[in-house]
Amino acid sequence: MNVAAILDNAPILQATDGGELRSTLLWIVDEMDWLGTIAGSMSGLSWPLDAPDRIERLRTVANAWDPFTPPPVNVLDSARKCLGILQPTQTTP
Repeated sequence: MNVAAILDNAPILQATDGGELRSTLLWIVDEMDWLGTIAGSMSGLSWPLDAPDRIERLRTVANAWDPFTPPPVNVLDSARKCLGILQPTQTTP
């Protein structure tokens, strides 16, 4: 499931199974939480200072979301912010 593409495409988002999306978001949270524990020890891996807060925020709102309803705006916003952690930072040569 390409979660980033789903979050940025309203028609695809509406056609996506809420239970599967919620489950995937919670899986991503668990994986990112684990990755955060080793981020400081890996050379070249940059982890934003607010990463743990973004991860916990997504965990909280995803757990509160009833997957039989469309994802609320706070879930979508939190997911985008959390996935933004994984985007490479732009550096100037």
